[in-house]
Amino acid sequence: MEAQAVVAERHGNPQLAANFRRAAELALLSDEDVMRVYEALRPRRSTAAELSDLAEWLDGRGCQRNAALVREARDVHARRGLTR
Repeated sequence: MEAQAVVAERHGNPQLAANFRRAAELALLSDEDVMRVYEALRPRRSTAAELSDLAEWLDGRGCQRNAALVREARDVHARRGLTR
């Protein structure tokens, strides 16, 4: 996936490159854990504290890019009233 990310960057698509890199991190997790992350990010499924905990959990598993995404989502959800 890193090779695909490099190609995407070379072709001027940094968003796609970032997606490939996040996907590579998620490949380290079980299917159940990936679904846990997915479900937690849905509107009104998690509190801000639960999303913070999820981000810490992801950090501990070497998924720093995904942890940063969850933190960003937490802030957006809180600002827009989408937390539980």
